[in-house]
Amino acid sequence: PSERNIESMIEYLVEQGISNRTVLERDGSPQRLAAEFIINSDELQLDIPADPTTQEGYMFMFRYVMALNYHAMTGVQWNNRLNFLSPLDTCEWKVPRPPQYAGVQCDTDGWPRTVDFSTSGIEFCVSY
Repeated sequence: PSERNIESMIEYLVEQGISNRTVLERDGSPQRLAAEFIINSDELQLDIPADPTTQEGYMFMFRYVMALNYHAMTGVQWNNRLNFLSPLDTCEWKVPRPPQYAGVQCDTDGWPRTVDFSTSGIEFCVSY
């Protein structure tokens, strides 16, 4: 695993084609805020994966992308934050119990299948 610092995170995201360096280096950009969350604030303290093709590597990038969505869509103003940016596994960033299933929904193997933001006060759903 790479060293945990913002420069290593930026390099990783650029190498993987997830975000571009210019926006990652811009203070206050959603990309920078998401990267800073993963490196500095995220209580899970995930290591930058050596191999992005593993499930661990994919879920690391997915966590960054979900944090990016949160910041890009002004998550602090959502009606329901869906546990986003919490120390829970990214698959638990959702409404915690039935009958509503908004947020990140993963299959039984831990792979994301849908992301539904409808209870957050915005209409947006993505399926994988």
